[in-house]
Amino acid sequence: MAQQALLRATERWPLPTGSDIQAWLAVVGVRLAIDERRRRRRWGFLTIRDTDQEWAMTTDPDLWSAMAGLDRPTRAALVLTVLDGYTQDEVAAMLSVPRGTVASWLSRGKARLRSVLEKDRA
Repeated sequence: MAQQALLRATERWPLPTGSDIQAWLAVVGVRLAIDERRRRRRWGFLTIRDTDQEWAMTTDPDLWSAMAGLDRPTRAALVLTVLDGYTQDEVAAMLSVPRGTVASWLSRGKARLRSVLEKDRA
């Protein structure tokens, strides 16, 4: 994916003035990963490596199980802001949506995670 993202960057070089190269590459990478996952699912090749699941489940199994229940845009917004440290404005630009949409995804996603995690702990 990283090589394909860099290849896309060289094909589109130079980027428009004022473009954030890091954010642009992140968007390209996310979109390539989504396309690849769709392609693999369509052809029946989708297999998730056990090592990825093991890491997630040993870190905080309840959290990762709850995250799996979120829709893709909400999960992407949460991962990009919380884990990767992007701002809501940067995520909005990456995903080509208004900032308010990202804020809504984050708010609803966090509320959903809270309710699921509180149920599990009760």
